[in-house]
Amino acid sequence: MRLYAAAPARCARQVLGDLILLAWIGGWAWAGREVHDATLTLGQPGRATASAADEMAGRFHDVEGRIGGIPGVGDDLAAPFRGAADAAESLAAAGRSQAETVADIALLVGIALFLIPVLLVAVVYVPLRVRFVRRASAGRRLVAADPALLALRALANQPLRTLTRISDDPVKAWRDNDQAVVRSLADLELRSLGLKR
Repeated sequence: MRLYAAAPARCARQVLGDLILLAWIGGWAWAGREVHDATLTLGQPGRATASAADEMAGRFHDVEGRIGGIPGVGDDLAAPFRGAADAAESLAAAGRSQAETVADIALLVGIALFLIPVLLVAVVYVPLRVRFVRRASAGRRLVAADPALLALRALANQPLRTLTRISDDPVKAWRDNDQAVVRSLADLELRSLGLKR
């Protein structure tokens, strides 16, 4: 399997294209990570609220426990602290929920920022590279099996002015199995595929 053309200029373009694609992917991966981290900081107030509310609920529960131990009136005095602790726990849950929502959004935004531009380029570039590899592999197999088949492909695909430079009647020369013409036609098709014999 041949990944790059044999012609230096075409090979250089293919290598450059692959390197640009890798840089494109790396750049958008970095950008996605940065946006994810920046968006994640928006959840800091929710985390701070949850932490403060948890601490407040713990203190209210401590006070509730101490006051609840007073004989006769402890339960009545502890009830407002129990209510305040429950309210603080609800506030902590809301803060955690907000922080989790921001974390989910940060993940989705980071992934979307990476995937959308990468897929837009990959959908165009990768099929071109795969097509080259397939055509180059097929050309290699054809020249190994029978150069006359590759010469026939040249007769079907190459412009007439190019064919007439090889022979005045390239079809007749191919039919007559003129080895020089067949070899020239096969080489012509190989060059158009980016290969050399």
